[in-house]
Amino acid sequence: MPDEVIKILTVFACLTFLWGVSIFPQIGLSLLGCIVRWKESVNLHASVSLSRMRDSAAWLLLPTFLLLCSEYDIYPAVWPLEAWPSIVRTSLVFAVYLLVRGLCNLVFRGWKISRKDFYCAICCQRNFFIILVFIMALTFCVSFIFGLAHEVTSNVLGWEIVVVYAVHLIRKTQIFVHYVGFLAGFLYLCTLEILPTGLLVAPLLLR
Repeated sequence: MPDEVIKILTVFACLTFLWGVSIFPQIGLSLLGCIVRWKESVNLHASVSLSRMRDSAAWLLLPTFLLLCSEYDIYPAVWPLEAWPSIVRTSLVFAVYLLVRGLCNLVFRGWKISRKDFYCAICCQRNFFIILVFIMALTFCVSFIFGLAHEVTSNVLGWEIVVVYAVHLIRKTQIFVHYVGFLAGFLYLCTLEILPTGLLVAPLLLR
């Protein structure tokens, strides 16, 4: 991909990241609370203003996530995508992930749980995505300042994705269990997460 395009994407990612950072002070405490307890995700989603700011921040931070993943080759090149630029591969992986997750949510919504409670559990992933991008951005800054090796930074970023995704799954499970019980909550987790997890996280564990 031409250097000019990479520079434009980098500037765009920086601008959207700064915009997302400007929202963080208003939702930061709620996001940190989501790490500690599952009820904070419910409270955040119940607030119209906070949930809107949360959703806006998640979309604004997406370019930064894609750029960091592509810069450090988080998702390795596999056939038939070997010849494609890293940013294109990464964007494609994430687009397929969102598509599969959306289809799973559409197919399995409404079984033993209300629409409101279902989307409360589903949207908690946005809370952890915002947290993840800030952690990854901090790792990038530390790597840049101290001159860490590319491979080391890549491995650290990959494990950050895995760990934050795991915490997200735990909190989502707790929300489902609260509304529909342990067995139904576990079944929801399996049906909604197996395919998306396979697309987004499994490649990182197999690197």
